[in-house]
Amino acid sequence: MSRDAGACTALAVFMGDHKADILERWKNRVREGLDPLLVPKGFLDMLPGFFEAWLSTLTGWRGQLTLDASLEAISAIQRYGRHCFQSGLGIAELVRGHQLLRETVFDAMEETREPPDFAAIRVLTGTLEAALAEALRQYTQTHDQAMRLSMDQRVLREREEARRSLRELVDLLPIVFWSFDPRGIFTLSKGSGLAAVGLISDQAVGQSLYEMYGDRPEVLEAVRRALKGERVSVEVKLGEAWFDMRFQPQFGPNGQVTEVLGLSLDVTERRHTEDALRSTEMRYRLATLATRDTVWDWDPAARKLHWSDNVHRLTGYLPGEMEASIEWWAEHMHPEDRGTVYPSLQEAIDGEGEHWAFEYRFLHKSGKYIILEDRGYIVRDAQGRAVRMVGALEDITQRRVAEERARRRAEFEQYLIGIVSHDLRNPLNAITLASTVLLKRDGVDPAQQQVLNRILFSARRANRMLRDLLDFTQARLSGGIPLKPQPLELHSFARQILDEIQLAHPSRRLILEQRGDGKGEWDADRLAQVITNLVNNALAYSPGHCPVRVRTRGERDFVVISIHNDGDPIPAELLPRLFQPLKRGKAKEGKSQGSIGLGLFIVKHIIEAHRGGISVHSTPANGTTFLVRLPRYTPPLAEGTPSSEEVSPRDTQH
Repeated sequence: MSRDAGACTALAVFMGDHKADILERWKNRVREGLDPLLVPKGFLDMLPGFFEAWLSTLTGWRGQLTLDASLEAISAIQRYGRHCFQSGLGIAELVRGHQLLRETVFDAMEETREPPDFAAIRVLTGTLEAALAEALRQYTQTHDQAMRLSMDQRVLREREEARRSLRELVDLLPIVFWSFDPRGIFTLSKGSGLAAVGLISDQAVGQSLYEMYGDRPEVLEAVRRALKGERVSVEVKLGEAWFDMRFQPQFGPNGQVTEVLGLSLDVTERRHTEDALRSTEMRYRLATLATRDTVWDWDPAARKLHWSDNVHRLTGYLPGEMEASIEWWAEHMHPEDRGTVYPSLQEAIDGEGEHWAFEYRFLHKSGKYIILEDRGYIVRDAQGRAVRMVGALEDITQRRVAEERARRRAEFEQYLIGIVSHDLRNPLNAITLASTVLLKRDGVDPAQQQVLNRILFSARRANRMLRDLLDFTQARLSGGIPLKPQPLELHSFARQILDEIQLAHPSRRLILEQRGDGKGEWDADRLAQVITNLVNNALAYSPGHCPVRVRTRGERDFVVISIHNDGDPIPAELLPRLFQPLKRGKAKEGKSQGSIGLGLFIVKHIIEAHRGGISVHSTPANGTTFLVRLPRYTPPLAEGTPSSEEVSPRDTQH
C-alpha cells in the first residue's frame, strides 16, 4: 500500500505540473477522435470539470476499484455523467472519451522521459475506471429516471386522452350517466341525452330525485329496489323522450348500498319505430280481414310459404291441416292446372319480371274445386335473383259461374231472337207482298185502299223493328256489327238517300250541302241506315215548318256528316244516355214513334265499326246537331285479336 501511496503522490505531482497541457491535448483528441455528428454541442466544455474532479481523486486513492475522494469531486463527476445523458451523448462516446484521456496521460509521460512504473499505471487506471464507473452510474440513473418520467407522463397523457374521448363519446351518444347516494341526491349527471328532458350536464347534481320524479311512481319504485341492492331496468317516458334506465347498486364493506350508478339510454327512436311497426301490422291485419283476398308471402330459397289468417276462410282448411310449403299448395291444385301453374311460377322466378298472375282450380276442404285468381310480386336483389314473393289470392268462383251463366243466357237470347225474327219475317213478308199486290189491282175503292196502306205501313214498321232487334243482338252479343266495305262516293250517295226520305215526307223541307272530296270505302247499306235514322229522328223531333239541314264534307283523311234541326233541345238528363238501347226522346205531339228505341244505339255501333265517332250538340238557341266523323278507309281488326267469348281464364296469366 505504501508503494501505491508513493505512486499516487508522484502521479499527482506530475499531473499538477502538466495539467494544462494534458487537458488541452485531451480536448484536441476528443475533437478529432469522436464523430462530430455523435458529439453534442457543449460536450468539450464539460471536460475541464471532470478532469479537475478526477485529479482530486489521485491523492485519496486506496488501491480499490471504488471512488474514495471528497464529496465535491464525487458531485462533479456525477454532474458530468448526468450532463452527458441530458446533452444526448451516447455511452459509447462517453467511454471512448475516457480512453482518449488515458492515452493522452501516457503519451505525456513518455515525452517527459518519465515512464510510469507498474504502481503508477495501476493508480492511473484505477482512478480513471472509478471515475468512469461513477459517471456511467449517474448516466444510467438519469436515463432510467427519464424513462420512468416519460412513461409516467405518457400514461398520464393516455389516461387524460381516454377521459377526454370518453367525455366526448358521452356527449355524442344519446345516453346519460348518473349516480345518487342513499338519500336520493344526485352526485353525477352527464350526457347529451339530458337535452331531451331540458337539462345540461351536472345540472341535476345536488338535487333530490324524489323531488324531480315525485310524480313518476315507476321511477321511484325502481329507486327503492336499487337502494335495497337489486339491479333494476325500466323504460320510462320523460317529457317527449323515452329512456331505458338501468340501476346498478354499489356496496360498502358492511354490505350496505353506498351509491347507485345508472345509465339512461334514449330509446325514443326505437319506441317510435316499434309503434309504427305495430300500427303497420294492425293496418295489415285489418286490411286482410276487410278484404276477400288472402295475402301470401313466399321465400323461394327456404321454400316456406306464409298466408294471412283468412286463408282458412278461403279454403276451409284449419291451421293444423295446412303445411307452410308451396308443395302442399300445388298438391291441392286441379291436376289439369298443376302442370301449367307450377312451371309458369318457376319461369317467373327465373326470369327478370316483377309480376305474375294465374287462374286455377283449387281443392276446397268440402271436396269441391274453387277457382282462384292468384297474383304475385317478385322482389329481387341487386343481382336480379328472386329473394321474396308476395301476392294475393281471390276466390272468383262465383264470378266465373255468373259469367258462364251470362254467356249461356246470351247465346240463348241470340238463338231465340234469331228464331223469332226469322219466323216473324216470313209472315210479314207475305203480308207486305199481298198488300202491295192488292193495292195495284183495279177497282179498289178508297176505303179498301186506306185499309191496305195501313196494313202495309204496319208490316214495314214491324220489319224495321225486327231488323233493329237483329242489329242490337249482333252489336251486344257478337262483338260488333259486321261490315262489307266497298268504294263509295258519299255526296251522291247521301243525295240518293235524302231523295228516298223526301218521298216519304213530301211536306217537309230537306236541305243538302256538300263540299270536298267524298270518295272512300264504307258499307253502303249500313251507312244508309245511319243517314236514314238520323234524318228521320230530326224530322220526328222538329216542327213541320222547320227544315232539316244535312251537310257532307270531305277532309284529308276523314269525311264528316252533320244533321241539324231546329226543334226543342234534347233534355240534359237524357244526353249522357242518348246512345244506350231503349232510350228515346219525346216525339212531337200527334206523332207516333215507329221504333223501339234502338236506332241511336245501332247508329253508334255502325259508326264505331267503321272506326269513326258520333257526337251531339243540343241547345235552345242553336237547335240539335248530330256530327258523324268517319275515316275514308275502315282499318281492319288487328290480326289475332280475340273476341270476348274467345278469352278463357288461362289467357290472364303473365
